[in-house]
Amino acid sequence: MAGFLNDGDLVIALKLQRPYLNAAVLYRHDGKTRTGRVVGLPGNIIELSENGELIVNGAIASEDIYYPTYQAENSTVRYPYTVEEGKAFILNDYREDTDDSRAFGAIDLSEIDGPLILSLRRRGF
Repeated sequence: MAGFLNDGDLVIALKLQRPYLNAAVLYRHDGKTRTGRVVGLPGNIIELSENGELIVNGAIASEDIYYPTYQAENSTVRYPYTVEEGKAFILNDYREDTDDSRAFGAIDLSEIDGPLILSLRRRGF
């Protein structure tokens, strides 16, 4: 999530709120707490073009900042990818780091701690 979050930043998530499209969220995978952005919810169809475009339900995703989005190497995720019921497709904002749903598929909604509601940038720590 470089750009949006940096190492050492403190974040607060609201677990009571369900994740929504384009929300920055805290989630758990492989025993680690991670941050990412929800780009697909159940029933959404995710595609990645050869030009690095993120396509959701047949339309190029509208993002404040354009991030080239390519497939993860050595991944078993195949496109077009339909997000299963009870899951969310999550990408890093720093899209060159493919350690996200492109590598391991959609995340169970139960593994999402909630959308980020506050981030505090710490300097000099």
